[in-house]
Amino acid sequence: PVPWGLSFVHGPFGGCGHGCSLAKGCQTQPKGPPTMARLAALVSLLAVFLVACGVDSEPDRPPSNAYELAEKCFSGWSGNHRGFVDQVKDQLHDPGSMDVHGTYFNTNDGLEDGRIRIRMDYSAANQLGGVSRGNALADMRLDCSINIVQYE
Repeated sequence: PVPWGLSFVHGPFGGCGHGCSLAKGCQTQPKGPPTMARLAALVSLLAVFLVACGVDSEPDRPPSNAYELAEKCFSGWSGNHRGFVDQVKDQLHDPGSMDVHGTYFNTNDGLEDGRIRIRMDYSAANQLGGVSRGNALADMRLDCSINIVQYE
């Protein structure tokens, strides 16, 4: 007998897939080629999957405001601009100690000039072993590229 009174259902990991217990045993029957109905179901499921997974009927349009630009360029995970973080890290004494506290932008900033001003607050170890806080300002263009304007 099976311990704890369990019966095993055979399926994808072996057995016949009929829900029989080990005590009864299983009898397998040879499988024939897939029927047209099975093939049609498989093709239709594949089509639904492809449509749901990324066939975009609408082309990308340029952002119309600062919020849409930030949504496009900032990480959805951390909220930071990866290129901005990397450029600031390159200027630090100990790049591995950098901790970003936040990346900010003015939601009312217009895109008339094709850019918005962003600010990143961070801290990092200095040459004396202490931790200093700082911030950097940059201009972010519509293609998400940045130009650092100032370190404070």
